Amino acid sequence: MESSHTGWHAPIAHFNLPFPGPFSPCSLRLSPFLASVPLHSLAQLVSDGSFGYGEIPCALAAPILVLPGASREERSSFINLKPQTFHLGTGIGYKEPLRDTLLRGRRGQGGSRGFPPFPTVMDINQIRNILPHRFPFLLVDRVIEYTPGVTAVGIKNVTINDNFFPGHFPERPIMPGVLMVEAMAQVGGLVMLQPEVGGSQENFFFAGIDKVRFRKPVIAGDTLIMRMTLTKLQKRFGIAKMEGKAYVGGNLLGETCLFNSDCDPGLHCQTCWANGQYRLRCTRITPKSPIAEGVGLPFNKYAWLTTHNSFALLGAPPLTGKLNVAEKNQQDSVTEQLEHGVRGLMLDMYDYDSDIWLCHSYGGKCFDTLAFQPAVDVLGEIRDFLEANPSEIITIFIEDYVSSPMGLTKVFNASGLLKYWFPVSSMPKNGEDWPLVSEMITPNQRLVVFTSEKTKEASEGIAYQWNYVVENQYGDEGMEDGSCPNRAESLPMQTTSRSLVLMNHFPTIPSYLTSCKHNSGPLESMLNTCYSASANRWANYIAVDYYRRSDGGGAAQVTDLANDRMLSS
Repeated sequence: MESSHTGWHAPIAHFNLPFPGPFSPCSLRLSPFLASVPLHSLAQLVSDGSFGYGEIPCALAAPILVLPGASREERSSFINLKPQTFHLGTGIGYKEPLRDTLLRGRRGQGGSRGFPPFPTVMDINQIRNILPHRFPFLLVDRVIEYTPGVTAVGIKNVTINDNFFPGHFPERPIMPGVLMVEAMAQVGGLVMLQPEVGGSQENFFFAGIDKVRFRKPVIAGDTLIMRMTLTKLQKRFGIAKMEGKAYVGGNLLGETCLFNSDCDPGLHCQTCWANGQYRLRCTRITPKSPIAEGVGLPFNKYAWLTTHNSFALLGAPPLTGKLNVAEKNQQDSVTEQLEHGVRGLMLDMYDYDSDIWLCHSYGGKCFDTLAFQPAVDVLGEIRDFLEANPSEIITIFIEDYVSSPMGLTKVFNASGLLKYWFPVSSMPKNGEDWPLVSEMITPNQRLVVFTSEKTKEASEGIAYQWNYVVENQYGDEGMEDGSCPNRAESLPMQTTSRSLVLMNHFPTIPSYLTSCKHNSGPLESMLNTCYSASANRWANYIAVDYYRRSDGGGAAQVTDLANDRMLSS
């Protein structure tokens, strides 16, 4: 099932659903003690095996989810219990395209700027011809994918006019979980109750439900997207077992977890003490791929997640024979960063040990205790990624301390990256748009390289960064709320003769513990501040320390936000 949902993140609920047949009314397997046990005690009770499970009618499930004495946040959050129980987890997902067409127009492919209508495989009249349900209990508005007897994807437009909102709840309207389950059952009915399948409306019953997990509340204005897939059919007894998942829009993920393996692809299990989040939760580490929606826009109309000091890895083994005492800025390899959607890399290069190394410095020089690894090794990782992903583009920002003649040219040649080089001659000089992404991919010019050394543009053909980019101040000075000053080497942020905008957001002294806070709300706030400071241009590069760290959506979400806003502008 997971492989069929690439691009759909954060399912709201999923479970195994057996029906139809002559069985007892729908029941959910819950602890009879759940309503009276404080949240912080549940984990201990489960580990002790202190309580068992009973069955209650579905209609009684929703009130039990609202725990007495719990805070508002706790009421919408959950603790993982056992596979047979509700997994009460807070989490907000976000909508991505169903393949290429569902939720937004494809970039540069004639799609509308915004959210075009869902495709229609079955409209409401066709649904009414199949399902016996009627108002107020017909909970499927449209079918957008359908294979008879196999699978269907339906949608339910949740509006404040739905009849359950006045009582659930007047001050905080939330769609009852049991109705989400019912809606999904109806989509399952559409899979099976077709002439070509041989289903019968007369014997259409909801028989049972297992392994439900609700990850976020569904509220008025949401569009519930529900996929149901047949997993087992007993024709003799008229019993169909189905698996279902539901998705909805939003931005943050927050389901309780213990390990990374507990989280969906693109998520990471962590806590953020610096933001007062002590519970381990699934948080996002991977942004959407902007070019997956189309490659028909100029390169400067996209945003790319960027890592500051991409090479300075926490726990990296010393390769010089001396203990590495340099500050660390990231927690996984460059290969892993690229696999997680990072497309901008900041690399500090120095002459060291008769070679070019990635290093921090003291007095502008690299020493044994500050060196990380030869630059050619990391450049080799980049080469391997470009070879394996022929539609991806990577940008490298070099803090250039290399003085050896043609030193950078030699190391890029040795790494095999020169064949991907995007030439300086093709870069816009006066703020014009860059070439279309498709025009960079077709000739395989998919590596954009900038250097901080001005003379290298003439001597080695490597673009001098600030001829093409405006960049805000890095470090503590650049993190002041409401301010987005330019770095000293850069022209002012509002300079429109530079086509690209680089936004730094990391402290002078990197901190693993506080990076989750910096990469959350303050990062989005800085995105908005720098937009205003940059003549109403969204950042093309969003550079952070410890990009995986946040209290929810993090740098991945902010990168998506920048892309969404550029698309709609």
